[in-house]
Amino acid sequence: VLSQHLLTFYEITKHPNARVRFASVDLLNNLMRQGLVNPREVVPYLYGCQGDILEREIRSLSLSLLVSEGEKRPDVLRQLCAAGVIAAYKFQLEVYPDQRPTAFINKIKGGKSDIECIFSNIFKESIRRARKQRQGFYRSILGLFVGQSDFEEDTNSDTKKGMDVQLLSFSAEILAYLPYNMPNDPLFIIHQIQSRVAIQGAQLLDRVALFMKDQGFDDADEIDANVSKDALETAATLLSPSKSKKLRLMRDPSFDSQRFAHLVEESTPYVILLRLKAHLRSVYGLSEARCMEFSPDTQERSFDKISLAPAMQEFKSQIDTHETLTETKSKFTKLDLLIKLYAEFRCMLRQEQSMTMNEHDEAAAVNMIVSKRKLDNFASSN
Repeated sequence: VLSQHLLTFYEITKHPNARVRFASVDLLNNLMRQGLVNPREVVPYLYGCQGDILEREIRSLSLSLLVSEGEKRPDVLRQLCAAGVIAAYKFQLEVYPDQRPTAFINKIKGGKSDIECIFSNIFKESIRRARKQRQGFYRSILGLFVGQSDFEEDTNSDTKKGMDVQLLSFSAEILAYLPYNMPNDPLFIIHQIQSRVAIQGAQLLDRVALFMKDQGFDDADEIDANVSKDALETAATLLSPSKSKKLRLMRDPSFDSQRFAHLVEESTPYVILLRLKAHLRSVYGLSEARCMEFSPDTQERSFDKISLAPAMQEFKSQIDTHETLTETKSKFTKLDLLIKLYAEFRCMLRQEQSMTMNEHDEAAAVNMIVSKRKLDNFASSN
């Protein structure tokens, strides 16, 4: 009989009434202690309760259950953290429908406003102690971005379903605001981002360039797609990019605006990830050279620990959409927003490619100097 009602018990953790939510988490506490529920089924919902940004008692009780489970089966928290991120996101959509889902809580410490990630406490209590757990935790959350650039066919219609941009922003906020105490942690995340963007991002940009060339944009070069600004990047700086004279082809009925929208929206995960990279570099003072030199296998040293928590900066993870800007009565059209997103993606990727080339040039220069010294030493010895 109990098994027939378990799903109902889980769903009640998202009840609009805070007292009912607390009672449901307390019930799960009793069921877990008696071994009447599968912990792997419960953990995502407990993660979800960490998203209860207005009810400290619910967050505290669900945290104690997560910590207890982490002590018994530490791998479970790492393996299910992505499911937990989705659960916390859906929790806020249902419990706080009038607010944008957010992965942080504003707190006052020492008379100053501070930002705390909703997963900070479980991260400090159960994840942060072991390198394997931390890196698995980061990989799991970053895995939410994989495949999000592909549109899924809706079997019930002729249209395509887009990605959940809000979920991606929410996931990036978690990684932006976690309380890291080792520089290798943000460096590991940056390394993962660079690896994905370097290949997949470049491939997407090539597809966009080929499409634009087919649509009649002569400055689009599918062979070398991102050497300098193109017409769309230049227009993106205007108040109404879509009205630019250089983009008159985009206003022509023959222009495939739907295909353009799909291609540009595919860049969303890369834009959010590159914003996250820039945020982590700024907060933790990481140079590009240090990011490029980092290896996931690098040995951690105790004296590398971050002794003083950095002042957390606000992270802009939200991608402006026509729907969100309509609420603020913005005059931007959907095409304007697509052009701006395209320009940001193209500019970010060009910067990434430039940094990579500079790193390779520096390495080549060092090799030339070493080779020249060897030749000079050989000549002098003879």
